[in-house]
Amino acid sequence: MAAADTLDPAPNPPSLPPRPPDYARLFEQRILRNAHYWRDFLNDHGEDIAALDGERDGIVQALGYALDVAEAWSPAYEVMTRFSPYLERRGAWAGWNPLLEQVVRQAEERGDLAAAVTLSTRV
Repeated sequence: MAAADTLDPAPNPPSLPPRPPDYARLFEQRILRNAHYWRDFLNDHGEDIAALDGERDGIVQALGYALDVAEAWSPAYEVMTRFSPYLERRGAWAGWNPLLEQVVRQAEERGDLAAAVTLSTRV
């Protein structure tokens, strides 16, 4: 028997390590899901002042993130238009007006003049 016959066959080449997750994309997907969540929340609880009082800070924070993700524009716009009357009634202008101004600018940049006009009436 020849020496070559006694050797083990060549092992499988080592596999490459898995590609690391695209954390930026995962974060954007979470932001998009969150924008949809708050849109649905407002559709279900938009008239429940106690629920809105309890979630106000979370909604405002979520909108701040959503405005930086192009895919989240539509649900973020819906949240803005549904949530704005509540904040107006509560007199929460300090944190809300800068966000509204940012949204109006973004709507104009996107060429969404209807959204810009609708939201600019709330600033």
